Amino acid sequence: MDFMNDTNEFLLEHGSIAAEKTLADRCLFVLNDEQWQEFQAILDRPVQEKPRLKKLLTSPGVFDRGGTGKMPIPQESSNYF
Repeated sequence: MDFMNDTNEFLLEHGSIAAEKTLADRCLFVLNDEQWQEFQAILDRPVQEKPRLKKLLTSPGVFDRGGTGKMPIPQESSNYF
């Protein structure tokens, strides 16, 4: 498995865990009639193209730029101190 897949899997797994922890105590969502109708309208509307979101999700990320996916190891140097 490559670094990109490892990173994606990590983010998905930990994002899901964080969402579960945040919403664990919320098993009931109460909406009034107006809020329910608005929610239904949002779910029923056609999918909208989001070019900027598509570009963001398909562009290389900071971990994708030129390399092996491994952090460079600094060489010993007397310039540190």
